[in-house]
Amino acid sequence: MSGSSAPALILLAAGAARRFGSPKALARHAAWQGQSMIGARLAQLLPLLQAGEFSRLCVVLGAHAEPIGAHIAPLLAPYAPKAFAHICPHWADGQSASLGSGIRALQANDEQRATPAAMVALLDQVLLQASDYLALCAHWRHAPHAVCASRYPDGALGAPAIWPRHLWPQLLNLQHDQGARAYLQHARALDLPRAALDIDQRADLLQLEPSPRGESDADLAY
Repeated sequence: MSGSSAPALILLAAGAARRFGSPKALARHAAWQGQSMIGARLAQLLPLLQAGEFSRLCVVLGAHAEPIGAHIAPLLAPYAPKAFAHICPHWADGQSASLGSGIRALQANDEQRATPAAMVALLDQVLLQASDYLALCAHWRHAPHAVCASRYPDGALGAPAIWPRHLWPQLLNLQHDQGARAYLQHARALDLPRAALDIDQRADLLQLEPSPRGESDADLAY
């Protein structure tokens, strides 16, 4: 996949994580072999960027931007300028603000308008594997002018989802904490059952399998 025909990826990591009780991007779990949540996500996604499966990787930060940004800076640096962090100044307005800010950041880094689409992914969908992101990309390529979304076991459509460039204005027009689900009703869908779990509270981490080394789910650090 050439960089000019590959979608960009926006990883949303701007939320305050109030119900989690601490910056969940920096939470660690045995299932991630000592890595932070955001470190484990980037360990999956950055090799895909390097392989040309994605043209850009924009990590949108907001709440706790300083410690999270410092934490991921050395992870992103080897992949710059294709991988970069972007701080959403209005993150408190909800996911729609973070998503729109990420789209604008992509546009600012794509003066030639070469990026055909953007995959929107959530930091806390921690069960997703690299193969899931690749499968969604492959599904989108069959109809690259349509939105392609993940279908959860309950039938709902959601992230990760791929938005072709001509539909980016829809994302820029979202307000408050609306998110993009309202526009996914007629999206092409791919079954991605692992996308159904997102980490909202610390107790959600108990649903993760321990690492092969045998640590228990109680081996958490925040």
